[in-house]
Amino acid sequence: MNTEVTPKGLLKTIGAVAIAANIAGCATTGNYGKLDSSDEITKNFEGYKVKTDHNYFSAGTDKNSPDAILALDNNYKVGNSESWHSLGTLDNLENLVKNMKSKASESFDSVYGADVLGPEGKDVGDWYSTETNTRIKQKDATTFIIYTPDATSGPDGNGGGGGGGSSGGDI
Repeated sequence: MNTEVTPKGLLKTIGAVAIAANIAGCATTGNYGKLDSSDEITKNFEGYKVKTDHNYFSAGTDKNSPDAILALDNNYKVGNSESWHSLGTLDNLENLVKNMKSKASESFDSVYGADVLGPEGKDVGDWYSTETNTRIKQKDATTFIIYTPDATSGPDGNGGGGGGGSSGGDI
């Protein structure tokens, strides 16, 4: 049996692995959305502009300076509501945004706005946070599971992995 590794054989193997990884990656993105950075959304939050057809939520342990604010279109709901706290009235939106910006500047960071896009690219809400990336999964026609910026929490609030931790629940 010939076990000699040739450049041609190695190239074929690498190519096959790359194709398999690409197919596997495409297969797992079916129900997932994304954030799309938006200067307009940033300006809307920093101008304290409220969208009356959206429900507002915050995430984080500091109620006065959350890690993120989510404005979700009224046609949709958050599937991991234990991770997001409803803001109810938005009388304090200005203070929340100011506090988030102040806290970010202490660590030489910035706060960004983004469109929350569903799997088909449909705009389902707005995001405001120092985090520019998160995991968004459409659970059903009207429900989205949206990770909070807190890396220790999965989308259902039960932990996001790590040694012996939960895999994040039923997503």
